[in-house]
Amino acid sequence: MIIDVHTHPAFIKDIFDFSHETEKRNIFGLYKVHVEPLDLHIKQMDNAGVDKEVLLPLDSSCKYNGEVLMPNELIKTLVDMAPDRFIGFASVDPHDPKAVEKLEYAVKELGLRGLKLNPSSQDFYPNDKAVYPIYEKALELNIPIIFHAGMSWEPNANSKYSQPIHFEDVAIDFPELKFSLAHFAWPWMTEAAMLAVKYPNVYVDTALLYFDAPVSFFEHCFSKEVKATWIDRSLNTKVMFGSNYPRIEQHRMRSALEAIGLREEMLARVLGGNAQVFLGLDK
Repeated sequence: MIIDVHTHPAFIKDIFDFSHETEKRNIFGLYKVHVEPLDLHIKQMDNAGVDKEVLLPLDSSCKYNGEVLMPNELIKTLVDMAPDRFIGFASVDPHDPKAVEKLEYAVKELGLRGLKLNPSSQDFYPNDKAVYPIYEKALELNIPIIFHAGMSWEPNANSKYSQPIHFEDVAIDFPELKFSLAHFAWPWMTEAAMLAVKYPNVYVDTALLYFDAPVSFFEHCFSKEVKATWIDRSLNTKVMFGSNYPRIEQHRMRSALEAIGLREEMLARVLGGNAQVFLGLDK
């Protein structure tokens, strides 16, 4: 099974009101993302051989005057339209006094199966004790967290909040809480690898593309920054396939991953096996 753990259903024609499309593009830096019907989205998955994908919302409403790029309710709507293909995550704004309550509702009532947080967009350090009640609730609900980590394309999203070292306290204080550092935390890939190899509950994903084409950038990242042999020998249960679709096509990101020279068994783990454990699909 191939699972893409990092997709953003930003502009699906079937569910969005596009009267404020330009405004949303400007706020979240999605200038080159096109409106698409759901059936085209599914065809993109099929073209890349992706069996399931994680849909990631984002709630930065306290920062953007109530504007939410993808509300939890719309994630549920999408999951209901293709329940065999989509795994919906929730998002809450850590600055919202009702964040814990909203997370519980999203999981128990909407049926969402994980939490997405973006320290850069939401303006918080992940090891800020004020955020810990959200982690405690996630642990109680038995859901994983995907954190944005490293650089963000989004305007006014400060990368300092998403440097991997700030997540170490979370790994220590919540050893049973599974969480992933998205984008392999580029440009701090070595820091992310350090946390993933040190802490059993820390994962990373491959949704990174900031220069060149996918194959060229992956060749650099997985030879100069983190060796492909590190994945094979020491991070073999920790790396998950993520595309960051629709910023880049899934089939191109999969091809880039397949080109870095992993053994067939290891490639299968990255493409889906490790995600099954992270998401609890192996149970």
